Amino acid sequence: MHTAYYIILAFSSFLFSALALTIMWQVQKRYAILDNPNARSNHASPIPTGFGFAFMLMALGFLLVSNAPGAILWPAFGLLIVSFIDDIREVPALKRFGFQMIAVIIAVDSIHAPVFQGLLPFWLDQLVTGLLWLWFINLYNFMDGIDELTLTETGSIGMGLMLLGMLIPDVPRHIAIDAVIILAAIAAFWPLNRHPAHAFMGDAGSVTLGLLMGYLLFKLAASGHWQAALILPAYYLMDATLVLGKRLLRREKIWQAHSQHYYQRVVRAGYSHRFVSRKILTLNVFLIALAFISVTQGIYALIALGIAYAATAGLLIYFARLCGTPQVAHVEAA
Repeated sequence: MHTAYYIILAFSSFLFSALALTIMWQVQKRYAILDNPNARSNHASPIPTGFGFAFMLMALGFLLVSNAPGAILWPAFGLLIVSFIDDIREVPALKRFGFQMIAVIIAVDSIHAPVFQGLLPFWLDQLVTGLLWLWFINLYNFMDGIDELTLTETGSIGMGLMLLGMLIPDVPRHIAIDAVIILAAIAAFWPLNRHPAHAFMGDAGSVTLGLLMGYLLFKLAASGHWQAALILPAYYLMDATLVLGKRLLRREKIWQAHSQHYYQRVVRAGYSHRFVSRKILTLNVFLIALAFISVTQGIYALIALGIAYAATAGLLIYFARLCGTPQVAHVEAA
């Protein structure tokens, strides 16, 4: 597909998202939808939240224009509405989870191919995919705990998907198109969310992004490149899953907010949000390169996957060690 198409699509998604965010800022001035700090927060003063509704609504509009299947668009729109309501006034956890289950049940139909390469009966393939997708949505929400991080992770995964879709012939082209739309939409939000953040995306952003990024990764896996689909989100998968496992072992209420993720603990040790995000970004650039190797050099795909998770484990160990060496706030510039 011609490069000009991608440029026009990206510019349009960015422009309309920026316009929607401007309108949202005016709405915030009138109604003051705020994320008030509590014992588990990593910010000290109330911050306007719910901005994900604005740029994700625009992204969904452009995904509709680019012919993304309704089986993913309608669940995404439904989760966007429910999550925005949750940003305004808290929706009980059980109801949120119920809406997420309904969204995933509908969305699984958008994959149109077995994710597990025919190793499972199709009904079981869809069931396992749905359960993993439900976890991915929630881990995306759990990991949205400091300034810039969700934009950094989404930008990294999206960039990897875009490049794979544009440069590798057997990767579905629509993966690149959808990734371009999402990348441009979150780029419009970057000035507001870069540290120190002036606004948060809220659940409207993180939950909807979890559904959409999961969709693109599962489509990549269904096209035969399951190693790359596991490599690109390696940091989020490892941090969230390890912490969930620890909380289950301690018999904690896993649906309650907490500050036990590795990246959160580093921030609480005194390192800046930007410092942590840049470390994760550095890892993600390496992961993108490994994803390319797994796709273009199939014989090394499993080796690339192993290296990806070894590198991610190394970063988590590094973060754990930093937690034992508290720093003062002037690390900001690091």
